[in-house]
Amino acid sequence: MQITVYVGDVTEEFATNVLKINNNAMLIDCNNYSNLVLGNYYVSLGNLESVDQLKFVLKQATDIVYLPPDQWTHPEIKKATEQCFLDLHDVITVHNFDFEATRNLHLFLGLEDKRKTKFSQLWSVGCSFTAGFGISLDERYGQLLADSLNLEVSFLAKVSSSIIWQADQILRSDIRSGDLVVWGLTALPRFPYVIDHQLIHANIHMFDRIKHLVSIDMFDTEDLLYRTIVSIYQVINFCKKIDAKLILASFLSKELSAYLQHYKEFIDLSPIPYIDLGTDSLHPGKHQHIFYCDQLLKKINELYPEVLLKS
Repeated sequence: MQITVYVGDVTEEFATNVLKINNNAMLIDCNNYSNLVLGNYYVSLGNLESVDQLKFVLKQATDIVYLPPDQWTHPEIKKATEQCFLDLHDVITVHNFDFEATRNLHLFLGLEDKRKTKFSQLWSVGCSFTAGFGISLDERYGQLLADSLNLEVSFLAKVSSSIIWQADQILRSDIRSGDLVVWGLTALPRFPYVIDHQLIHANIHMFDRIKHLVSIDMFDTEDLLYRTIVSIYQVINFCKKIDAKLILASFLSKELSAYLQHYKEFIDLSPIPYIDLGTDSLHPGKHQHIFYCDQLLKKINELYPEVLLKS
């Protein structure tokens, strides 16, 4: 006798399918997840209060069977469930789950955020500046903009990320006609780098930590410049084609001006020193983010006054 756990979606169909296999299977929820006895069980992340509870269940199981539906009730349940499998791969085995394919899918196709509404919304894109490193989340310029414009906002932002990675996030997100995309362009010498099934956001400031993986020469090549500039132009074309409003704000690199100054959507906000610093004493503080917000609002009013009129 063992502890067999079937994992799937939070639907009656999933429960019915499990009971056809084992008619004595019991539902696991937040009341009984922590102390399973020998027997057959079924569970969905939707029956629990957290990912940690699901992991606790999986660690107790001697046999795990994945029964994913053709259509999930919520894509986030699927994503979080499979991420649990990936996180615990060294200690569990899951039947009917392709670890290698799923790991690569999550690695290459993961998006930082999702659409928040069926109505027009804001997308705030960038690196640590946009993510709000060193300040609270409600103090970052993207949130200040969203509050000022009375829009929902999604953040496609990652610390140390490159323009190449950011562009890919934009191009694969559910951005629609009428949306406003504010892209906080980062420094040029950055690039995404995959090794040992891990995505590294390589930049020159972290070179000492990754010099065993990449050469210093990789940060100053015509190829990197080409891929970076092309990524920006791809986003410009994409937003134009779908009729999304775009603002390109350079925070860290005056070099970009040479390639973008002829675009009316471009604004250079790169001069320092900053008005203030965040808690890490390196990144812009909350007053600098207020400045960014004010300057971006002026640019939005110049190009897209209808956005402000609706707020």
